[in-house]
Amino acid sequence: MVPESFMSGRTIPGRAASGWLRDFSEPRLSAVVSEAMRSNQDLAASAGRLRAARANAGVTRATELPQISASGGTTRRRGVAEIPGGSTVTNYTTTHDIGASLNWEIDLWGRLRNRTQAALADANASAADFHAFRLSLAANIARSWFNAAELEQQVRLARETVTSLEKNLKFVERGIDLGTSEALDLRLTRANVANARSNLDAQSRQLDQATRALEILVGRYPARQLRVSQSLPDLVVEVPSGLPSALLERRPDLRASKFRLAAASERGAESKKQFLPSFTLTVGGGTTSSELRKLLNPDYLASSIGANIGQTLFDGGRIQGGIEAAKGRYDEALASFRQNALQAFGEIETALAAEVFLESQLRSQKWAAEESTKAEELAWAQYSGGLVDGLTWLEAQRRSFNASSGLLQLKNLRLQNRIDLHLALGGDFQSRP
Repeated sequence: MVPESFMSGRTIPGRAASGWLRDFSEPRLSAVVSEAMRSNQDLAASAGRLRAARANAGVTRATELPQISASGGTTRRRGVAEIPGGSTVTNYTTTHDIGASLNWEIDLWGRLRNRTQAALADANASAADFHAFRLSLAANIARSWFNAAELEQQVRLARETVTSLEKNLKFVERGIDLGTSEALDLRLTRANVANARSNLDAQSRQLDQATRALEILVGRYPARQLRVSQSLPDLVVEVPSGLPSALLERRPDLRASKFRLAAASERGAESKKQFLPSFTLTVGGGTTSSELRKLLNPDYLASSIGANIGQTLFDGGRIQGGIEAAKGRYDEALASFRQNALQAFGEIETALAAEVFLESQLRSQKWAAEESTKAEELAWAQYSGGLVDGLTWLEAQRRSFNASSGLLQLKNLRLQNRIDLHLALGGDFQSRP
């Protein structure tokens, strides 16, 4: 049984948001997404598939209508006749003809209409696939944008750490000269500097890869020229309580599954009607003359009209096999629709629950980062004053860096989860199907 509202989450004050990209307060992100909608090549390919599906629906629709054709031509024949005496005479005759015909299969049982409705459902499914691709593309760009923004901050943090450690290394080296520092402290500090430089190079490489991948998504050449945000935004729009489950009806992937189920149903009905007789109306008319002026003379017009009925008496089980195959495809489409719906509910419930957990985790991580920074400052002051050993100070440094780096990762993770929630809902928190 489907609940009227989603179960996860808690009552959170705040109004529903309109336009999910605006929730992140990143105007440049919205501009980049708009650019991708014009330039992404995968989206252009999806648009091509949509046009083909719509054209195919039009072709199928045409089978319900009469097919009218016209023809005309001129034929010149050369003949040879033998006359007494052994000589021959060459004769030339010219014949002009013009004609028209009409063929129409009368859809008495609605079989052709079932076929047309199935093609229209396929076209609607392709349209839903296209919109699903657009939504997924926007979500992927937003994810990539914030991943790159996090890496920007990770690079900045790593660079600051390298600068700080190099400064501290000079202090330890002076202490070695003065006899106030130990060789172990020097070795450990040098190792920390080397590790920090290695981490800076690794973060810079990841930032380069992430930026180029984002440029490809947008449809640009991967020239590493796109500049993302230098910081991760705070989520100021809260998830409203009691989100109606009816919002799920607007998810384009579910709409596509629903249309494919309808197409399978129509094809099942069409296959059953193959047992019924078909009726075809044929009308033809035209004239043939050796003189062009007589072609349009109604006195020379010949016409015909006929009605045909066809009924399959034996086909070796072909029609029955088609019916069974259509039933199988319908059962497959129905099971896929149900599974997709369950998956959609699972994605939404998981993202809603994660909103609560991540908010609490973020508060704890902020506290840990603040305390670790203060602890590092205190450890350095005590180490420089000779009150603690080098291991205590180096451990405080490590904890401070890890806590700050973890805070950046967690802030990005919360943004990624909000993107997942909007993707699972098929849009913002307010727009109706």
